[in-house]
Amino acid sequence: MKKFVQDLIEKYPLIKRNRFYYHLQRYRQYRPCEVAYTLTTRPDILDALVKDGIIVIENYLSREICDAIISELQESADQVLQGTYKGKGDFAEHQVKQKSFRIHDVDKISNTAKEKFFDDKLIFEIAKAYVSKKAASYRREADYKLEAGHLLSSDLAHFDDWRHRFKAFLYLTDVSIYNAPFVYYKGSHEQHPWKYKYHLEYEIDGESGRYGHFFWQEIESIKKERNYEEFVCIGKAGTLILADFRGIHKGTTLKSGQRILLNNTFGIVAL
Repeated sequence: MKKFVQDLIEKYPLIKRNRFYYHLQRYRQYRPCEVAYTLTTRPDILDALVKDGIIVIENYLSREICDAIISELQESADQVLQGTYKGKGDFAEHQVKQKSFRIHDVDKISNTAKEKFFDDKLIFEIAKAYVSKKAASYRREADYKLEAGHLLSSDLAHFDDWRHRFKAFLYLTDVSIYNAPFVYYKGSHEQHPWKYKYHLEYEIDGESGRYGHFFWQEIESIKKERNYEEFVCIGKAGTLILADFRGIHKGTTLKSGQRILLNNTFGIVAL
C-alpha cells in the first residue's frame, strides 16, 4: 500500500497540494511522537526543551576539538570557494560569492566531528527522548559564514517545518553579537491553533510560497501577542545548542570575523 501511494504521488505530484493530504501526513508524523523521560539521563535538558524549545550548553566540547574539526574540514571549504568541491552541499554560485555555504555529510570528512559530535550518545539520547524512539539523524553538515554584510533568507524569522524537527548546533568558532549568532523565539515551538494556516500554506505552496518565513511586521506582532522571548545564542567555541525547529528562529547577518558551526538534524524519516 505504501509503495502504491508513493508511486501515485510521484505520478501525480499535485495530490500533495491539498488539505486532506496535509492532515494525513500530520497524523502519520505525530503518531509516534512522545516525550519520554525514561530515555534520558538528563531530565533537566528535556525540561528546558519542553518549556522553551531550546537549551544552550556552554563548554560542551573544548576549543582544541573545535579547532581540530575546522582543520579537518579546511580543504573541503577551500574547494567550495574555488568551485572544485565534488561532494554534496548548499553552495550555489551566489552562496559561494557571499562565502556563506553548507557542506553536507561532514561526518565522512572529519573523523573528529563524527566521533565527538555527530555520534555523541547524549545528543542521540535527547533526540529520542524529546521527539520519538524512531528519531534518526539525517542531515550532518557544516555551516559557514565567512564574509560580513550579507543578508541571507535564513536570517529572516521562520520555522523549518511543521514536522517534528530537532537540531543540535555546535559552534566551532567564538560567536558574539557580531558573529552571526543564532536567534530563537522561546516558546514558539508549542503547537497552537494560530499556526495552522502557516503549516497548511507550507505544505500546499512549498518552496514557491513563503515556506515558513514571516514578514518583519508579522513576526513583531506574533512576538508581542504570544509573549515570545527573542533569545540570542552567543557563546564560545564548543557551545552546544539543542532546539526544536518547529519553533520560530533565524540566523543573523555576520558583522565581523567568521562563524562556523556543525548541524546535526533529527526527525522521523521512516514511517
